[in-house]
Amino acid sequence: MRKLALAVAVLAGLVVWKHDRLKHLAVPVLTRPAELPAAAPREVAETEPVALQQIASLGTRVTALLTASDGAVWAGTFDRGVFRSTKQLEGNGRQQFVNALIEHGGCVYAATYGGVLEYGLDGELHGLQLPGIAAEALLVHEGALIAGTVRGVYRNFEPEGKTLRVTALAVSGGALWVGTPSGVYEAGGAWHPLVFGPEASSTNVVLALAPYGRGVLALTDNGGLVDVQPGREVRALRFLEPRANEGNPGAALALAGVVRFGTQGGGLIEVRRDGAVVRPKGWSVPIVSALAPGLLGDGAGNVYRL
Repeated sequence: MRKLALAVAVLAGLVVWKHDRLKHLAVPVLTRPAELPAAAPREVAETEPVALQQIASLGTRVTALLTASDGAVWAGTFDRGVFRSTKQLEGNGRQQFVNALIEHGGCVYAATYGGVLEYGLDGELHGLQLPGIAAEALLVHEGALIAGTVRGVYRNFEPEGKTLRVTALAVSGGALWVGTPSGVYEAGGAWHPLVFGPEASSTNVVLALAPYGRGVLALTDNGGLVDVQPGREVRALRFLEPRANEGNPGAALALAGVVRFGTQGGGLIEVRRDGAVVRPKGWSVPIVSALAPGLLGDGAGNVYRL
């Protein structure tokens, strides 16, 4: 039975589900076998309140945020493409579905279901990279632009390594970590399925990664958070509040000893360096769909400063 479950776990699931409105998520391909113990759910404690200042309303789910080097705020959306401040930028078809934003080499890149769009800092479209290849994650590692796509990892738009459906990327301990619908991979190739171990998750589907310790914290589709460390079994962090266990793609941010995650109904979840899991007191935004330093986007299309 376990061999069969493990074989199924290697298969990646694709792409769309519904929750009040469409949003892109990987479809879970395996839940934890019933005979394995689940992590005990916990309450999310409240901490000091966080002030929010609304700076834009884009009319559709915000999926990515960036403050560029010139101070302009960029936003990616679920179905209206890329915005610089409140100006909608060029892009069409599947390019309207934006999954990530990053600045590199004086340009802003947007990962979309139609490839990677390259913009000047002024918002002018310079070109399209990886045309027709759905890209879900972007980061800069060792001076190169890394794109996570449905066909694997690309470094400076050249394929690298095995063909995986990549849903998330992070750098921890100087190494690249890759999230997929079937767990987490270390740069050296070690696979960490999330559904095995004494504190296993209920799902293998990774939506976002953030550096934590020597490894990463993985945000899942409906299994809360999972602590993944080299040479150690995974440790799931599940919450008594069901909607706090439902993550949003790419909604992860590591900053100043705190890792923040956006959920689909449970608001903003923070994991402290000491392992404490908290949420700001009086939090009023249930669907946190995008995060960047000092910025937050929600499912209703609002962009806030924190």
